[in-house]
Amino acid sequence: MNIQPLRITLKDTYTMLGLSRSGLERLMKKDANFPTPIKLGDTRQSAVFFDYQEIIDWHNTSKRLAA
Repeated sequence: MNIQPLRITLKDTYTMLGLSRSGLERLMKKDANFPTPIKLGDTRQSAVFFDYQEIIDWHNTSKRLAA
């Protein structure tokens, strides 16, 4: 059984996409269709996650648009 994560960390997200942290931040500002991060808490230090499936869906859609 292959279980996929529901949430992935900010670091896992930019690593998975082959970007640096600043590269991911630029992509998030540039691409309005990029998934919205999930912040757990109200403080600046609160952890930030992304929904795994939303990242996969965004990636697949962006590949089709680029082809």
